Amino acid sequence: MIFRNAYTVLATVLLAIPFSTSATVIDLALNSMSANSWQKINVNQFQDVWTPLALRPTPDSPASNISAWSGAAWDSRRRDLLIYGGDIGNEQGNEVYIFHAETGLWDRGSLPSQIVIDSGITTTVGGANDAPVSGETFDNLVYLENADRLAIMAVSREGYTFRDETGRSTGPYFWDPSKANPLLVSGSDGTGVDPSSRGGQMWENRDNYYELGRPNPRSGTNGSAEYVNSNGQDVVYFSDSTGSLWRYTVDPRGGTYDTWENVGIRPLSGQSAGSAGIFIQSRNVFVRAARSPSSLGGVLQFTSLDQPGPTNRALSVLLDPSLGISLPDSDYLGMSYDPLGDQIVMWAGGQDLWLVDVDDLLSLDDTSANDGGIAALHGYFTPAHLFPSGNGPTIPARDYTGVYGKWMYLEDEKAFIGVIDPFSGDVFLYKPADGGGDVPIPSSGLLVVTGLLLLMRKRASVRVGKQTAPRVPLFATS
Repeated sequence: MIFRNAYTVLATVLLAIPFSTSATVIDLALNSMSANSWQKINVNQFQDVWTPLALRPTPDSPASNISAWSGAAWDSRRRDLLIYGGDIGNEQGNEVYIFHAETGLWDRGSLPSQIVIDSGITTTVGGANDAPVSGETFDNLVYLENADRLAIMAVSREGYTFRDETGRSTGPYFWDPSKANPLLVSGSDGTGVDPSSRGGQMWENRDNYYELGRPNPRSGTNGSAEYVNSNGQDVVYFSDSTGSLWRYTVDPRGGTYDTWENVGIRPLSGQSAGSAGIFIQSRNVFVRAARSPSSLGGVLQFTSLDQPGPTNRALSVLLDPSLGISLPDSDYLGMSYDPLGDQIVMWAGGQDLWLVDVDDLLSLDDTSANDGGIAALHGYFTPAHLFPSGNGPTIPARDYTGVYGKWMYLEDEKAFIGVIDPFSGDVFLYKPADGGGDVPIPSSGLLVVTGLLLLMRKRASVRVGKQTAPRVPLFATS
């Protein structure tokens, strides 16, 4: 046998070695990382799997799925990071993008739908019940464990969420990851930019965002959603553009039976919530960063759900001004909760992190009503500025609007994952100081996976003339 190149030799040798199926990219990374450190785990780049230009509803690139006020969700069943967004002024693609943490590869979940505009309302060509339009998703994406669906709770399209052909607010939209296929349109047959395209019928419009005779949430601008598995039932806490907090309960019988409850409102301080939010189930509280004048430092808001209802006000807590430090702008922060350390971990897209002890946040200090220049202030908190080791992320030099929902804690792995850079789509793991998931991997498994990653990196693209054309990823979702 004549081997054409070194990669062929390497592949032949590696594939002959037995190895454990547990030797995945994410497990290898966590196994090798020290506590309080970063590691980048993507093998290919986000732009490698973008929809080809001829099949996009608008010519702008899908970079805005990461750059333009967008969120993400973690599919814990498949260990995939799901991205959905878009800049409504330019890029209008409604395809879901997938990062497979087990292989380190970016993938595309579908081809985008064609769009139509009628009386100033944009919908997909198949209609609002066939597939959603794109939109700025902020922190409004969650994965529903029991339903096995990605849920886009709301978007921002010039102050509106999803709208149907009549202009009525609609959604949320559920996307089925088991149907992901980079060669199919996510809606029905013939609804792609190419009218001969086949459809995967991946979407379900629950169509209960607005109902007559019931209080209804506002748009998804600066919104935040957090998932809770409540005794086998999918529940989402959603904070809308006004700072009102809602509890959305999914009924397996269909969207008609889902329920919306208004369980909280913004604080008396009147500050708008910004950035991401989290629900801490063990404390029964929802926490968000708030927009505030930079001279006042950071402000966090928390809503206790012990007495939920439309008059249940959030409380404002100020970063202790005596410390002489400040947090990054709340518009840039991503937030997630570390249950092992009982702390909130905030990330603004760079190498360093900020930690807030939950006990410190929730202990009210009985400050005066206008202390610190903020009406109805209820206390102070003291963050810790953390500088992890490793070659961590850097804030992109352009097209950066903030982290929002692209930062989350992985419960099974006991680590954090974040995505940054709208072109390379760099995905970073952070292993906290209180320990991440160490997976025993045989040395032969380490050799095989490392070698195969080199092969995948080599094959991430193919040469076509003088240009590089993206390949269909080697690992597609099932």
